Amino acid sequence: MENELLRYERLAEDLSGIIVAGNLRPGERLPSVRRLSRERRLSVSTVLQALRRLEDRGLVEARPQSGYFVRHTLARRSQPNARSTPKHRYRSMSASG
Repeated sequence: MENELLRYERLAEDLSGIIVAGNLRPGERLPSVRRLSRERRLSVSTVLQALRRLEDRGLVEARPQSGYFVRHTLARRSQPNARSTPKHRYRSMSASG
């Protein structure tokens, strides 16, 4: 279990470094989950865990049936978190009801 945590954290840090260095720019698509899984020799669930961690940090966003994309982090970081949270809640409520 501990080893698995290290794997997804390591992948999240690697991808974060690539984004921060500007090798993946805002709006660009990350490699697919399957491609990352194959290239890094990690399970799909480990890759998804790493990508969720990057989502939580505000670095990437998932787009249904399209993959993961680099967020426009500079604009989002300058805004208070309270502004983006209600939008997410409203989407969740409309999707479930």
